[in-house]
Amino acid sequence: NSKSIIIPGVGAFPEAMKRIKEKKLDNAIYDCNQKGKIIVGICLGMQLLFSESNEIKKTKGLNLIEGEVEKFSTKNVSNAKVSFNVGWNKINTKKFKKNISYVSNLDRTDMYFIHSYFVKPEIQEIRTSTSFFYKKEFISSVKKNHIQGFQFHPEKSGESGLKLLEFFLKN
Repeated sequence: NSKSIIIPGVGAFPEAMKRIKEKKLDNAIYDCNQKGKIIVGICLGMQLLFSESNEIKKTKGLNLIEGEVEKFSTKNVSNAKVSFNVGWNKINTKKFKKNISYVSNLDRTDMYFIHSYFVKPEIQEIRTSTSFFYKKEFISSVKKNHIQGFQFHPEKSGESGLKLLEFFLKN
């Protein structure tokens, strides 16, 4: 009976999908999607919206957005291999103004990230922001119709994140 749904996320993709299916939450999510209700995914919640992930083992996702989830593998300034992005990072929204979203007015705003995986959508037009992990650009938010996803944690992103959530609640 909800007007919208938020899929939060901290944890591992395979375990999250297992629990979603056990509790039959996937059916509720698909029902919300079919009715055109707003769906928001945060961090792992955004990743779960995609077709599949390669975290731990190949696992099918909710497939509300076509694409996959891959692990970071990049080098830092000391040339050491790194795969865990944690901390504050700017989101870049300017080049995605055609896809209006909750983040459209937050260009160059610092948001809080904690993740080792990133999304690779099949359709690039769903991107609403990108960020950088060392020199690797990754998608930090997406929007497809009534579905929005944030790789960052708005609830941990201070005043800007709270404004984003407040805008979501008002709309």
